[in-house]
Amino acid sequence: MIWASWAVTDVGTVRSANQDTLVDRPDLHVWAVADGAGGHKHGEVASAELKATLETLPNIPGADLIPAVRPRVAAVHGDLRRRATEEEVSSGQLVTIASTLVVFLAQDE
Repeated sequence: MIWASWAVTDVGTVRSANQDTLVDRPDLHVWAVADGAGGHKHGEVASAELKATLETLPNIPGADLIPAVRPRVAAVHGDLRRRATEEEVSSGQLVTIASTLVVFLAQDE
């Protein structure tokens, strides 16, 4: 089966910066959307880190993708929590660095 895809995102009409990122990996049958938490500081950072980690997935069979994705996303989560804590300590204010993530993994039949 041959997979073809394309991906595009837009800043929209509310914000000046786009906090959303897309992963388009038809070679691995992996597609993802990371939607930065609008209204919070650094949503674009969270989305960019999620995208970066998913784009470095090695060429592995579909059944091995989920076990490969989970620890990568968990590592990004830990890094973002650490960064938010460091910024909270230095600024004295609550900091939320967040993004939602939806990942689609397809397997050939």
